[in-house]
Amino acid sequence: MTMHDYRSILKPVRRRKSAYPREAVEEYYSDRSRIIFSSAFRRLLQKAQVFPLDRNASVRTRMTHTLEVADVGKTLALKVGEGLVKEKIIPSELLISFITIAENACLLHDVGNPPFGHFGEEAIRRWFSKNWKDAASESGIDACKLEILVKDLLSFDGNPQGLRIIMRLLCENDEFGLNLSLPTLLSCIKYPKSPEHAAGIHGKKPGFFLTESKIVSAMWREIEWPENTRYPIAYIMEAADDICYCLSDIADAFEKRMIRSEEFKKAFVERWERLFPNEQHKMSVPTTDIDYFGMQISVSWSKEFVKEATDRYLINHEEIWKGTLPELIDKSGKGRVLKVLKEISRDKIYRAPAVQSIELAGFRAIFGLLDHFAPLLRMKREDFAYFVSQDQMRAHSGFDLEWRLYNRLAKKYVRSYNYQLGEQDTDDAKEWVLRAHLIVDHISGMTDNYALYEYQVLHGISTNE
Repeated sequence: MTMHDYRSILKPVRRRKSAYPREAVEEYYSDRSRIIFSSAFRRLLQKAQVFPLDRNASVRTRMTHTLEVADVGKTLALKVGEGLVKEKIIPSELLISFITIAENACLLHDVGNPPFGHFGEEAIRRWFSKNWKDAASESGIDACKLEILVKDLLSFDGNPQGLRIIMRLLCENDEFGLNLSLPTLLSCIKYPKSPEHAAGIHGKKPGFFLTESKIVSAMWREIEWPENTRYPIAYIMEAADDICYCLSDIADAFEKRMIRSEEFKKAFVERWERLFPNEQHKMSVPTTDIDYFGMQISVSWSKEFVKEATDRYLINHEEIWKGTLPELIDKSGKGRVLKVLKEISRDKIYRAPAVQSIELAGFRAIFGLLDHFAPLLRMKREDFAYFVSQDQMRAHSGFDLEWRLYNRLAKKYVRSYNYQLGEQDTDDAKEWVLRAHLIVDHISGMTDNYALYEYQVLHGISTNE
């Protein structure tokens, strides 16, 4: 690959060749259609951004947040792309593809979030940290064989789960999931490493699970991109997300009257002076009351953030191409404003009793659902395999509970589990991890409402179907 060869890294190739030949940009339009029409995307409508189970339709869900991120990401990609064309780094005929890929990545950036967001992630991590060894031992697996593979679950995160969903779990047609183009898939990988690797410049989180590591390596090779290196458009997706959630979380707090005009202004000034003494923030804050945070603050500040992110991409293009730039919005620039907004959100919003009480309930629901499905992890492989292969319970096996739990698993996730087993000669340890992923796939795919409902059913609190 030649220096800055965007032609190579924007090749519209897929893991499975499409049955319908299209022009390059149409391939990325096809990606967008596949994303928007997918069940995983629709579920974002009933997953919370900050305020779970909120009755106020003006308050953002993951869906509305995602659409805003896609809009900002599209604008940012346009500005960056025009700059790259002007500097003759990217050919003009690739501009629309560049923009559409960025928009696609933004549409997908939260698709892997479990119910109740980060609290749901923590519930999954904590459950496996506490229970995996006992469950594996009861199923006859030597825990020593799982030390590496189980890291997927001990470091569970919505980012690698999102990649798993779009590449594997939406398998209505075949094992390739949505069969999105490689540039769209690689633009979704915010952290270019698996749980097996140590933290890097992009943080401690994994961007893909070990179960998908071979696929990701093959994608990097296909487009001649260095392994474990962030793909350029992923920077745009990350910046758009940072801009949107920092502003929208506070806008929603204004909508719910959790924070008022003078309180916000005072908090902003106090935190700025504490974090960055003797410096001017250079952001326009209304002298009058802030009645509509979105119109009075978000619009103008978002433009400022997009401008800085655009300039940073173009100025630091060499670092972006090498994947060594930590992020687009620099902590020494307007990223400091984002840091202040994050602190205000943490202190004034995330710690609010109304938010934390629902998060605690959500944590208990996710943890409890894993408790209820745990008997499936305690089964011997051959007993669980009978469920899968015969679609029935062996007579007089004593697995009446396990059979009923198995029947609650989404069939497409069971189908994906089967596809993954068929990828290699899977030993018992690998099968157990895939079975654990199957259960987590089922639970993390639930909406907030459904997770609570399912917990109530399995806990004997409700019997309504």
